[in-house]
Amino acid sequence: METDQARTIAFQSFLARRGGLLKTCGRCGQSKRIRDNFGLKIKKFYTGRDGTRKERPTPCVEADAYCNTCNSKRRSEYALRAPAEVTARQQTNFQKLLDRKAADASIQANAVKRWREKFPEKAAAHCVANRVHPTAMPCSIEGCTNLGERHHPDYKKPKDIVWLCRKHHKAEHVRLKRCQ
Repeated sequence: METDQARTIAFQSFLARRGGLLKTCGRCGQSKRIRDNFGLKIKKFYTGRDGTRKERPTPCVEADAYCNTCNSKRRSEYALRAPAEVTARQQTNFQKLLDRKAADASIQANAVKRWREKFPEKAAAHCVANRVHPTAMPCSIEGCTNLGERHHPDYKKPKDIVWLCRKHHKAEHVRLKRCQ
């Protein structure tokens, strides 16, 4: 309700600034009704002198430079003019993205493999705990309602875990490192 009212007020102020309901298209030169023939954009933000994005006290409306008919013609002309170069560029970018993802996945897989080789006891405990406790539980610290992660106080007992949220889990590992 409030957004519709704000849009109506913004549109009315736009019409008052423009001096009427008609606008001349920048391409075909015809005067047409704004509401029916031009795309309207509600601008809620502006760029300040310092370059930061700021919110307008009241949103303002701005009409497109071209009427809807000229805009659709312009889009279809572009689509006819440049499909080959656009699709080639898109395919190249997409292939680069796939290559990057594959490289990242292989790096991640190698890191996991090295970790499993370095800490076989921990890896086995993680596998057992994931099977025994497949769904997350809330943190076991009093007053904390976040979802917990599995923490093994003793890796020789893989089924015995404590549920700790990310914050408390990190704090516990810091505490354990200090004690060693």
